Amino acid sequence: MTRENALLKIRELQDNINQLQEYIENDNKFTIEMVDMSLHFDYDLHVGKYPVTQAQWKQVMGNNPSYFKGDNLPVELVSWNDCQQFLEKLNDKTGKKFRLLTDYEWLICSGNHQEINGDIGWYRENSNGATQKVGQKQPNIFGLYDMLGNVWEWTDSKLGTYRVIRGGSWSNEPADCRSAYRGRWDPGRRYGSLGFRLALIK
Repeated sequence: MTRENALLKIRELQDNINQLQEYIENDNKFTIEMVDMSLHFDYDLHVGKYPVTQAQWKQVMGNNPSYFKGDNLPVELVSWNDCQQFLEKLNDKTGKKFRLLTDYEWLICSGNHQEINGDIGWYRENSNGATQKVGQKQPNIFGLYDMLGNVWEWTDSKLGTYRVIRGGSWSNEPADCRSAYRGRWDPGRRYGSLGFRLALIK
């Protein structure tokens, strides 16, 4: 593939990005940018362009559990169970079907980067020991940001009594931030490097 064809392909993929504006209580507008990934699945799947931010969490839940504070930072210190409460409330207010990605969906959406680097994500060597604002690094081929590094992402898939987590975080070495690397975590536990990303079935 020539460089020109590659750039054209990226532009075509970027054209799949759309913006959904959902209304919740008190006429507050909940806005999340989504990427249409339906071409890569046999169902209509849209995926959050970024991990859920603290501003989005606060708008739905009215609180901010994160250790590192900032509206455009990814929310963390949220358990899988906390995420389910967020989704239940969001879906009730919007009438939509937001959920977490499955392990398989996450793997496809990650773009199959074999290893993180400083151009695409935040990890131990470049994060300054903290989460960073979403969307500062280069997106993957699908136009999704922060799929690797910054915060781990809860998935909807189980591994025994645990839930699968993906992507690695600001505190991890590059080897733990590969698309192929799968972690697991107790669904009731919280951690300062663990957040989530929204998926939407239309």
